[in-house]
Amino acid sequence: MRVWILALALTFATAGNAAADITIGQWCDTAWPDGGAQITITRNDAGAHRVTNQFAEGGVVAHRLRVSNGTYYAIGESFGQHYRIANDGTLRLFDNEGFIRSARAGRCRR
Repeated sequence: MRVWILALALTFATAGNAAADITIGQWCDTAWPDGGAQITITRNDAGAHRVTNQFAEGGVVAHRLRVSNGTYYAIGESFGQHYRIANDGTLRLFDNEGFIRSARAGRCRR
């Protein structure tokens, strides 16, 4: 009985310390074949942002982000990749040359 209570107490104590990412938003980039690429922007407890692109065939690409004036800049991306969330909820994708395309809000249908 004491072992079970100790295990339960440790479970609750460590659960409060687990880092949980907060989802800023999810979008579907339909420019990719086979159901599009799922784009997710998250923020962790330390305030660090990340974008994750999950492709229908299973590939995943992730970048850390720097946020400035509502724009999310991919860190270490040589083409100047950055994102802006539009007033209508779409995600606008840009690079050094300007606007590329928009991704619709929500999950990709696969």
